[in-house]
Amino acid sequence: DYIIGEGDKIFISISRSVPDLDSEVIVDGTGTIYLPRLNRVFVSGLTISELITLLNEKYLEFVTTPRIQVNIMEYRPVRVFIDGEIINPGFHILPGSFITESGVAQEQNSKEKGNFRPSYFPTLFDAIRKAGGINEFADLKRIEVVRKNNLSNGGGKIKTKLNFLEVLETGDTTNNIRILDGDVIRVAKSQELALKQVRKAVITNLNPRFIEVYVSGRVEEPGKIKLTKGSSLREAIELTGGTK
Repeated sequence: DYIIGEGDKIFISISRSVPDLDSEVIVDGTGTIYLPRLNRVFVSGLTISELITLLNEKYLEFVTTPRIQVNIMEYRPVRVFIDGEIINPGFHILPGSFITESGVAQEQNSKEKGNFRPSYFPTLFDAIRKAGGINEFADLKRIEVVRKNNLSNGGGKIKTKLNFLEVLETGDTTNNIRILDGDVIRVAKSQELALKQVRKAVITNLNPRFIEVYVSGRVEEPGKIKLTKGSSLREAIELTGGTK
């Protein structure tokens, strides 16, 4: 379940019989939102279903039969830490959701119906690509994802291990899971060079297709050039016109 956090924009409907209590709120830096009658409510760390249960209980004091509905209007940015055999390990930030051109009209339609779900969400593929892709020692069969567990299931952390190579080889997206804010992704190291994996990563757009290098010294046209990923040193020198 999606865990609510600072920066999420939420639409909350208490009951159709009391539309005055409907609210559009943003979770602030302290993890709280402001709601009519209840004032400040701490919501960070709750799933949508947990928040609905909480508000149904709290609004019984003011509404005979509260029927809480909670929709995420805008998802906060997803901040993930990627470690292991990655080109650019460390913290990376992805949009909380992606809206395609065709999804804009769909999103407008959804809002009119009271459903605020965007087109699609960042996945493991997007996170690895954001970090520059894999290096030649990556073992895509062994990727570990660690994330926060929701409070209803005991809190703490949960983790899973994924064979991401299947995603690139077969197109089966089962292991291309959605990435959530606070996830930690670790790409294991292979015992030997995995150049076939890197080539597959380039073909499937997981790794950048092109790189930029700077060639200086006694060549005909020194400077910055663009090469396809995996090009040789000889190819780089030939693109500068060769040696003098």
